[in-house]
Amino acid sequence: MLDRGYAGCDFGEHPPLPDTTPPDITLTKPADGATYTLGQLVNAEYSCQDEVGGSGLVSCVGPVRNGDPINTATVGPRTFTVEAADAAGNTASKSHVYGVLYDFDGFFSPVDDPPTFNTIKAGRAIPVKFSLGGDQGLDIFAEGYPRSGTIPADPNAPLDNIEQTETAGERSLSYDPTTDRYTYVWKTGKAWSGQSRQLVLKLDDGSEHEANFELN
Repeated sequence: MLDRGYAGCDFGEHPPLPDTTPPDITLTKPADGATYTLGQLVNAEYSCQDEVGGSGLVSCVGPVRNGDPINTATVGPRTFTVEAADAAGNTASKSHVYGVLYDFDGFFSPVDDPPTFNTIKAGRAIPVKFSLGGDQGLDIFAEGYPRSGTIPADPNAPLDNIEQTETAGERSLSYDPTTDRYTYVWKTGKAWSGQSRQLVLKLDDGSEHEANFELN
């Protein structure tokens, strides 16, 4: 009878395969693409996990500890990155980009927000009033702003007459701490009579705010 044994074969346990899988990172806050207001309290939410049967998680690090406030102290884009590593030396990284904006909540009288078209006599100066949630200084506009340009008239938009005007000789931008309001004095051109124009205030936080006007 033939010997059907398997000489030289080792049926013992093989050594475990090396861990080559990086840890998994869950990043909830800040959410990717989220926007928060200046000074808003937002607590970080993130965690890291190694695979089942892996070498084990040894680090899970973000700009702040999980549960601590993220950076909203200054305006502009921010990146929040969490990095993790396991005992086998595998690493992982996850980043979310978020923005911090001024607390802008629309224009105050005498200017109305879109879709309203504010009507005014061409050549007059218009006090454009708004708040940013506190005194943010006078260097708040992005380079090249405010600016205005002609836009198509919207026959279905509501119209609102502007009664209050300012003389062109006053400062173009000021802040009143009593009312917590900025005033930008916009001098319109006499040649703009009959035009529909949009005033665009782009702030140094990257946000844009528009107001529409009919000039007669």
